[in-house]
Amino acid sequence: MACFEGYGMVLNTQEFITKSIGLLQIMQMQNTVCVINSLKQIIFASNPMLELFKANDYQQSDSCAILLDYTQIDPILQYADVVLLTGMERSIININVESSNPEFRVTKVSYLPIRNPNNNSIAFIIIKIEKIDFPIYFHHVLLANPYKINKKYTFTEDKFLTRREHEIAFLLLFCKSKAEVTNIINLFTEKYITSKTVSNIIRQQLLPKFNVKNTDELLSRLYQCNYHRNIPVSLLTDTQIDLEML
Repeated sequence: MACFEGYGMVLNTQEFITKSIGLLQIMQMQNTVCVINSLKQIIFASNPMLELFKANDYQQSDSCAILLDYTQIDPILQYADVVLLTGMERSIININVESSNPEFRVTKVSYLPIRNPNNNSIAFIIIKIEKIDFPIYFHHVLLANPYKINKKYTFTEDKFLTRREHEIAFLLLFCKSKAEVTNIINLFTEKYITSKTVSNIIRQQLLPKFNVKNTDELLSRLYQCNYHRNIPVSLLTDTQIDLEML
């Protein structure tokens, strides 16, 4: 639990919030940050946060800031209930497949409750959103939480590879074997495939497409093309995973 000092004076909650927001506007200018009050109303949002949620009609008053695209930010606000109840800092992995910004489909969301030092009540919560390393998603979601997987995303956004090719290309960069690639794909599909099928797709489709002769050359080319940062939509699922529970 963090708190800002009381500025050498006794402040009521609203005065404390107003002065604190002034500091945050300076300190968090470049970060993807918003602040909510105890009613889960957004009372401050940095420019990167506004851009992330496409809030072109953003409005702000002394008491409340409004982000119009609540369809995307509402799941993040809902988790604030846990922070308000416990008064403890929390961090989650948030996966939003339909995010307007593909780079922010998999993020770490941190919740920092701030107490008014004059009365020790929670004055507001700072919510910070950060892109996470894809290996974190791979190990903590794909491998550790298969029961959370939703199989509804069956399309691909890649213009060069088919959905299955994209899945295999991405997984090859993280998995220890073709068998592991096969096992993960089978978590997401109704039609099960075999390791032989994966091998055939690599040999007959991926190697020719990338104009390489073997798997080692293919992996090198996939890294060059940033496929390690290009998670197939079909391997994502809308969910929130509490990092405290991992």
